[in-house]
Parts: sequence; C-alpha cells; structure tokens
Amino acid sequence: MGKLMQSLSIAPAETHSVALAGAGGKTTLLFALAREAMRDGLRVAVTTTTHILCPGEQDDLFVTVEE
Repeated sequence: MGKLMQSLSIAPAETHSVALAGAGGKTTLLFALAREAMRDGLRVAVTTTTHILCPGEQDDLFVTVEE
C-alpha cells in the first residue's frame, strides 16, 4: 500500500469513495491517490462536480473529457 493511502487509512481490500475539499491542492492529491491506487493494482474512477485541470500528457492516467 502506498504512503498516501496508508496515511489516510485507505485499505486496498475495501471499496472507498474519497471526497476532497479545501482551498488548494485537491487536484494534485486526487491524481496522486489515483496513481498510487493504480500502482497497487486497484481499479480507480476519478470524477468531479466542477471544473478540474486535466492531467498533462506526461501523466500515466487515462482521461476521458466530456463537454
């Protein structure tokens, strides 16, 4: 289990929904958690209710953007 998931007590054998709120760092944390979970072999879905910056081309996340 990765450091972020361990710090947040997210056990890989369980199903989780994670909500992030605050003034800064949400997108960075969201994608860092997603990458970490994917590296651990977990299935990941990332969504938002507002505008979110898409990962750059160098990112290893598969992204689908619908307008």
